[in-house]
Amino acid sequence: GPAMVVESLTLAAVLAELPRCDLLKLDVEGAEYEILFTAGEALSKVRRLSMEVHDGVTGHTRADLAQFLRERGFRVNLYPNPAHAQLGFLFAAQEEAL
Repeated sequence: GPAMVVESLTLAAVLAELPRCDLLKLDVEGAEYEILFTAGEALSKVRRLSMEVHDGVTGHTRADLAQFLRERGFRVNLYPNPAHAQLGFLFAAQEEAL
């Protein structure tokens, strides 16, 4: 079908409007890397993350994302998806949110 143009906002733009985000839940079919890697300092407003992670969609893995978040003060837990090896679940919390 024909292409559809839709308005969108970056995570950084959304977070800029908030004093903080207690829980960010993502299920974005592989776009989690671009969304989080480009969030910049705004990511510090997020206290907890809950998300599905996809390995290999963009050349990144859940280990890359876990390391990225750990470097920004998150404690990260990864869990496999029992039905799909390329999918997993990531839960993270800022140290002070624990």
